[in-house]
Amino acid sequence: MMREVHLIGNAHLDPVWLWNWQEGYTEVLSTFRSALDRMKENGSYVFTCAGALYYRWVEETAPEMFQEISRRIKEGRWVIAGGWWIQPDCNLPSGESFVRQGLYAQRYFYEKFGIMAKTGYNVDSFGHHAMIPQILKGSGMDAYVYMRPGEGDEKRYPFQENVFLWEGADGSRIKAYRIPDEYSSRPFGEAAEKAEQYLEMSEKQSQPVMCFYGVGNHGGGPTRENLKALDSLLASEGGDAYVELYYLLHPQIKNLNPFNLWVLGSIYISDIMLFQNVLRCA
Repeated sequence: MMREVHLIGNAHLDPVWLWNWQEGYTEVLSTFRSALDRMKENGSYVFTCAGALYYRWVEETAPEMFQEISRRIKEGRWVIAGGWWIQPDCNLPSGESFVRQGLYAQRYFYEKFGIMAKTGYNVDSFGHHAMIPQILKGSGMDAYVYMRPGEGDEKRYPFQENVFLWEGADGSRIKAYRIPDEYSSRPFGEAAEKAEQYLEMSEKQSQPVMCFYGVGNHGGGPTRENLKALDSLLASEGGDAYVELYYLLHPQIKNLNPFNLWVLGSIYISDIMLFQNVLRCA
Protein backbone atom coordinates (compact mmCIF):
# COMPACT_ATOMS: atom_id res chain seq x y z
CA MET A 1 0.00 0.00 0.00
CA MET A 2 1.50 3.33 -1.10
CA ARG A 3 1.36 6.07 1.53
CA GLU A 4 4.24 8.39 0.66
CA VAL A 5 4.06 12.16 1.08
CA HIS A 6 6.97 14.50 0.42
CA LEU A 7 6.70 17.50 2.74
CA ILE A 8 7.83 20.66 0.94
CA GLY A 9 8.38 23.48 3.40
CA ASN A 10 8.28 26.66 1.37
CA ALA A 11 7.32 30.32 1.39
CA HIS A 12 5.72 31.84 -1.66
CA LEU A 13 6.80 35.48 -1.79
CA ASP A 14 5.11 38.15 -3.86
CA PRO A 15 7.55 41.08 -3.67
CA VAL A 16 4.77 43.32 -4.96
CA TRP A 17 1.03 42.62 -4.93
CA LEU A 18 -1.12 44.34 -2.31
CA TRP A 19 2.00 46.13 -1.05
CA ASN A 20 4.98 48.00 -2.50
CA TRP A 21 8.38 46.47 -3.19
CA GLN A 22 9.95 47.93 -0.06
CA GLU A 23 7.54 45.92 2.07
CA GLY A 24 8.23 42.85 -0.04
CA TYR A 25 11.97 43.41 0.49
CA THR A 26 11.48 43.43 4.26
CA GLU A 27 9.30 40.34 4.11
CA VAL A 28 12.00 38.41 2.25
CA LEU A 29 14.49 39.20 5.01
CA SER A 30 12.12 38.16 7.80
CA THR A 31 11.00 35.01 5.97
CA PHE A 32 14.57 33.85 5.40
CA ARG A 33 15.48 34.62 9.01
CA SER A 34 12.52 32.57 10.17
CA ALA A 35 13.52 29.62 7.97
CA LEU A 36 17.03 29.62 9.41
CA ASP A 37 15.70 29.83 12.98
CA ARG A 38 13.36 26.87 12.38
CA MET A 39 16.37 24.84 11.18
CA LYS A 40 18.13 25.49 14.48
CA GLU A 41 15.06 24.25 16.35
CA ASN A 42 14.30 21.24 14.13
CA GLY A 43 17.19 19.10 12.97
CA SER A 44 15.37 17.52 10.00
CA TYR A 45 13.49 20.52 8.62
CA VAL A 46 14.22 21.39 4.96
CA PHE A 47 13.25 24.71 3.36
CA THR A 48 12.67 25.56 -0.30
CA CYS A 49 12.51 28.98 -1.91
CA ALA A 50 12.68 30.22 -5.51
CA GLY A 51 13.70 33.57 -6.96
CA ALA A 52 17.32 34.67 -7.35
CA LEU A 53 16.32 38.28 -6.65
CA TYR A 54 15.46 37.44 -3.04
CA TYR A 55 18.90 35.99 -2.41
CA ARG A 56 20.57 39.08 -3.86
CA TRP A 57 18.49 41.28 -1.56
CA VAL A 58 19.71 39.25 1.42
CA GLU A 59 23.30 39.32 0.16
CA GLU A 60 23.36 43.12 -0.10
CA THR A 61 21.48 43.81 3.14
CA ALA A 62 22.34 40.98 5.54
CA PRO A 63 25.66 39.38 4.49
CA GLU A 64 25.94 37.29 7.66
CA MET A 65 22.53 35.77 7.04
CA PHE A 66 23.54 35.17 3.42
CA GLN A 67 26.53 33.15 4.58
CA GLU A 68 24.30 31.18 6.93
CA ILE A 69 21.99 30.36 4.00
CA SER A 70 25.01 29.28 1.97
CA ARG A 71 26.03 26.84 4.71
CA ARG A 72 22.53 25.39 4.88
CA ILE A 73 22.50 24.91 1.10
CA LYS A 74 25.74 22.92 1.35
CA GLU A 75 24.14 20.80 4.08
CA GLY A 76 21.18 20.06 1.82
CA ARG A 77 18.68 21.68 4.18
CA TRP A 78 18.01 24.77 2.07
CA VAL A 79 16.96 23.86 -1.47
CA ILE A 80 17.39 26.23 -4.39
CA ALA A 81 14.49 25.94 -6.83
CA GLY A 82 12.98 27.92 -9.67
CA GLY A 83 16.04 28.87 -11.69
CA TRP A 84 14.46 32.22 -12.61
CA TRP A 85 15.19 35.73 -11.32
CA ILE A 86 11.63 35.99 -10.02
CA GLN A 87 8.42 34.00 -10.46
CA PRO A 88 6.96 35.64 -13.58
CA ASP A 89 3.70 35.97 -15.39
CA CYS A 90 3.89 33.38 -18.16
CA ASN A 91 1.31 34.82 -20.54
CA LEU A 92 2.66 38.15 -21.84
CA PRO A 93 6.50 38.27 -21.59
CA SER A 94 8.51 37.28 -24.66
CA GLY A 95 10.60 34.13 -25.03
CA GLU A 96 13.76 36.22 -24.80
CA SER A 97 12.60 37.54 -21.44
CA PHE A 98 12.29 33.98 -20.10
CA VAL A 99 15.68 32.96 -21.52
CA ARG A 100 17.30 35.87 -19.69
CA GLN A 101 15.40 35.03 -16.50
CA GLY A 102 17.09 31.64 -16.58
CA LEU A 103 20.47 32.97 -17.65
CA TYR A 104 20.77 35.59 -14.93
CA ALA A 105 19.30 33.46 -12.15
CA GLN A 106 21.19 30.25 -12.83
CA ARG A 107 24.42 32.19 -13.27
CA TYR A 108 23.81 33.91 -9.94
CA PHE A 109 23.07 30.63 -8.14
CA TYR A 110 26.18 29.01 -9.60
CA GLU A 111 28.46 31.94 -8.78
CA LYS A 112 27.20 32.31 -5.21
CA PHE A 113 26.41 28.71 -4.19
CA GLY A 114 28.14 26.50 -6.76
CA ILE A 115 24.86 24.92 -7.89
CA MET A 116 21.99 25.56 -10.27
CA ALA A 117 18.30 24.86 -9.79
CA LYS A 118 17.07 21.56 -11.22
CA THR A 119 13.34 22.07 -10.73
CA GLY A 120 11.31 24.96 -12.12
CA TYR A 121 8.99 26.50 -9.52
CA ASN A 122 6.27 28.92 -10.60
CA VAL A 123 3.32 28.16 -8.38
CA ASP A 124 1.23 31.30 -8.74
CA SER A 125 1.15 32.12 -12.45
CA PHE A 126 -2.22 32.10 -14.20
CA GLY A 127 -0.85 30.48 -17.31
CA HIS A 128 2.12 28.55 -18.70
CA HIS A 129 3.12 29.02 -22.32
CA ALA A 130 4.19 26.29 -24.74
CA MET A 131 7.88 27.25 -24.75
CA ILE A 132 8.42 26.52 -21.06
CA PRO A 133 9.72 22.93 -21.49
CA GLN A 134 12.25 24.09 -24.09
CA ILE A 135 13.36 27.09 -22.01
CA LEU A 136 13.67 25.08 -18.79
CA LYS A 137 15.72 22.40 -20.55
CA GLY A 138 18.02 25.05 -21.98
CA SER A 139 18.44 26.52 -18.49
CA GLY A 140 19.49 23.21 -16.91
CA MET A 141 16.11 22.21 -15.45
CA ASP A 142 14.09 19.12 -16.31
CA ALA A 143 11.06 19.47 -14.03
CA TYR A 144 8.37 22.06 -13.31
CA VAL A 145 6.02 22.66 -10.38
CA TYR A 146 2.91 24.78 -10.81
CA MET A 147 -0.62 25.13 -9.40
CA ARG A 148 -3.00 26.68 -11.94
CA PRO A 149 -5.25 25.52 -13.62
CA GLY A 150 -6.57 23.90 -10.48
CA GLU A 151 -9.42 21.78 -9.18
CA GLY A 152 -12.00 24.49 -9.84
CA ASP A 153 -11.20 24.30 -13.53
CA GLU A 154 -11.50 20.53 -13.93
CA LYS A 155 -14.39 20.74 -16.39
CA ARG A 156 -12.06 22.52 -18.79
CA TYR A 157 -8.90 20.78 -17.64
CA PRO A 158 -8.51 17.70 -19.88
CA PHE A 159 -6.67 15.36 -17.50
CA GLN A 160 -6.74 14.27 -13.90
CA GLU A 161 -3.10 13.34 -13.28
CA ASN A 162 -1.12 15.65 -11.03
CA VAL A 163 2.19 14.38 -12.39
CA PHE A 164 2.89 13.93 -16.09
CA LEU A 165 5.38 14.50 -18.90
CA TRP A 166 4.88 17.84 -20.65
CA GLU A 167 6.06 18.05 -24.24
CA GLY A 168 6.51 21.59 -25.48
CA ALA A 169 6.20 23.12 -28.91
CA ASP A 170 9.68 22.01 -30.03
CA GLY A 171 9.43 18.46 -28.65
CA SER A 172 11.33 19.09 -25.41
CA ARG A 173 9.95 17.08 -22.49
CA ILE A 174 9.97 17.83 -18.78
CA LYS A 175 8.36 16.22 -15.76
CA ALA A 176 5.53 18.42 -14.48
CA TYR A 177 3.65 18.40 -11.19
CA ARG A 178 0.44 20.27 -10.57
CA ILE A 179 -0.02 21.12 -6.88
CA PRO A 180 -3.48 19.63 -6.17
CA ASP A 181 -4.81 22.40 -3.94
CA GLU A 182 -2.47 25.22 -2.87
CA TYR A 183 1.18 25.97 -2.22
CA SER A 184 0.73 27.12 1.38
CA SER A 185 -0.89 26.43 4.74
CA ARG A 186 -2.08 28.54 7.63
CA PRO A 187 0.22 29.29 10.59
CA PHE A 188 -1.11 26.70 13.03
CA GLY A 189 -1.72 22.94 12.89
CA GLU A 190 -3.26 22.89 9.44
CA ALA A 191 -0.04 21.61 7.84
CA ALA A 192 -0.49 18.21 9.51
CA GLU A 193 -4.17 18.05 8.55
CA LYS A 194 -3.16 18.80 4.99
CA ALA A 195 -0.47 16.10 5.08
CA GLU A 196 -3.02 13.55 6.31
CA GLN A 197 -5.22 14.35 3.32
CA TYR A 198 -2.22 13.85 1.07
CA LEU A 199 -1.51 10.47 2.63
CA GLU A 200 -4.99 9.41 1.57
CA MET A 201 -4.37 10.88 -1.87
CA SER A 202 -1.14 8.91 -2.20
CA GLU A 203 -2.93 5.70 -1.22
CA LYS A 204 -5.74 6.35 -3.69
CA GLN A 205 -3.41 7.22 -6.58
CA SER A 206 -0.81 4.55 -5.69
CA GLN A 207 2.05 7.01 -6.12
CA PRO A 208 4.02 9.48 -3.97
CA VAL A 209 2.70 13.04 -3.77
CA MET A 210 4.06 16.42 -2.72
CA CYS A 211 2.49 18.44 0.07
CA PHE A 212 3.49 22.11 0.08
CA TYR A 213 3.13 23.86 3.43
CA GLY A 214 4.13 27.17 4.98
CA VAL A 215 2.59 30.62 5.16
CA GLY A 216 2.77 32.28 1.75
CA ASN A 217 2.03 35.24 -0.54
CA HIS A 218 3.30 37.79 1.99
CA GLY A 219 6.01 35.34 2.96
CA GLY A 220 6.38 33.72 6.34
CA GLY A 221 7.14 30.09 5.57
CA PRO A 222 6.64 27.13 7.92
CA THR A 223 5.90 28.05 11.54
CA ARG A 224 6.80 26.39 14.84
CA GLU A 225 3.23 25.11 15.09
CA ASN A 226 3.44 23.67 11.56
CA LEU A 227 6.56 21.72 12.40
CA LYS A 228 5.32 20.61 15.80
CA ALA A 229 2.15 19.16 14.26
CA LEU A 230 4.07 17.53 11.42
CA ASP A 231 6.55 15.97 13.85
CA SER A 232 3.64 14.31 15.65
CA LEU A 233 2.26 13.04 12.36
CA LEU A 234 5.65 11.75 11.24
CA ALA A 235 6.00 9.85 14.51
CA SER A 236 2.56 8.25 14.17
CA GLU A 237 3.10 7.33 10.52
CA GLY A 238 6.65 6.09 10.96
CA GLY A 239 8.10 8.87 8.83
CA ASP A 240 11.69 9.88 9.42
CA ALA A 241 12.36 13.30 7.89
CA TYR A 242 11.27 16.26 5.86
CA VAL A 243 12.33 16.16 2.24
CA GLU A 244 13.73 18.24 -0.54
CA LEU A 245 12.05 19.37 -3.74
CA TYR A 246 13.51 16.39 -5.55
CA TYR A 247 10.22 14.51 -5.66
CA LEU A 248 10.24 14.66 -9.45
CA LEU A 249 13.50 12.69 -9.43
CA HIS A 250 11.82 9.90 -7.44
CA PRO A 251 12.35 6.56 -9.29
CA GLN A 252 8.61 6.02 -9.68
CA ILE A 253 8.19 9.51 -11.13
CA LYS A 254 11.45 9.58 -13.08
CA ASN A 255 10.31 6.65 -15.21
CA LEU A 256 6.81 7.85 -16.01
CA ASN A 257 4.72 5.69 -18.30
CA PRO A 258 4.38 7.30 -21.76
CA PHE A 259 0.63 7.12 -21.19
CA ASN A 260 1.13 10.17 -19.00
CA LEU A 261 2.63 12.18 -21.87
CA TRP A 262 0.83 15.37 -22.80
CA VAL A 263 1.64 17.44 -25.85
CA LEU A 264 0.35 20.86 -24.90
CA GLY A 265 0.22 24.20 -26.55
CA SER A 266 -0.15 26.57 -23.63
CA ILE A 267 -1.77 25.98 -20.23
CA TYR A 268 -4.04 28.90 -19.41
CA ILE A 269 -6.66 29.80 -16.86
CA SER A 270 -9.17 32.46 -17.85
CA ASP A 271 -12.88 32.96 -18.43
CA ILE A 272 -12.26 32.71 -22.16
CA MET A 273 -9.67 30.03 -22.77
CA LEU A 274 -7.92 27.33 -20.78
CA PHE A 275 -5.94 25.31 -23.30
CA GLN A 276 -4.77 25.71 -26.87
CA ASN A 277 -3.78 22.88 -29.17
CA VAL A 278 -4.28 20.03 -26.71
CA LEU A 279 -3.45 16.49 -27.81
CA ARG A 280 -3.24 13.40 -25.64
CA CYS A 281 -0.80 10.75 -26.78
CA ALA A 282 -0.87 7.12 -25.66
